[in-house]
Amino acid sequence: PEGNGGDGEISLTYDGQTSILPVQPGHKAMGATFDRFGFVTTWIDGNNQLVFVDDLTYTLDVPTTAQFSATPREGDAPLEVTFTDESTSKFAITSRTWDFGDESPTSNDANPVHTYAVDGAYTVGLTIATTEDSDTETSQWYIDVGNSLPGPGVVALGILAAVMASYGGYRIRRR
Repeated sequence: PEGNGGDGEISLTYDGQTSILPVQPGHKAMGATFDRFGFVTTWIDGNNQLVFVDDLTYTLDVPTTAQFSATPREGDAPLEVTFTDESTSKFAITSRTWDFGDESPTSNDANPVHTYAVDGAYTVGLTIATTEDSDTETSQWYIDVGNSLPGPGVVALGILAAVMASYGGYRIRRR
């Protein structure tokens, strides 16, 4: 487990010869497992057999997970944003659908660039499909164009008003 600089490795020594398979960075954390290993001999006459151990593999069970990042996430309109698909799956990703939250057409590009023309706080969604399944990630208020997100005081005032309204109709007046 601690071989290969902490990334892990599979090491097999047989008859004085060693074969090592380094586990790729991040695969151990994603659940890489070495299932089993064995030899089968079909000769029963006592003759020696030459065995080569140079084809080790491991299994990586990666759930299909849609995820993304964007740069920049805030700024003044028009704001050009580069989106990056960071989705993972053990199956081949066959399609992507990006919803930029501004009523513009969706995109099927892996890493689209989108320009937000109007101030607002935009919810972004990415749906990926594989040969076997699919997943969607949606991030509320992910892109902030023109400093449109409500500040913490506005959110707290809204929560306080909702709580007080549920206790007998109290109202909050702005002055």
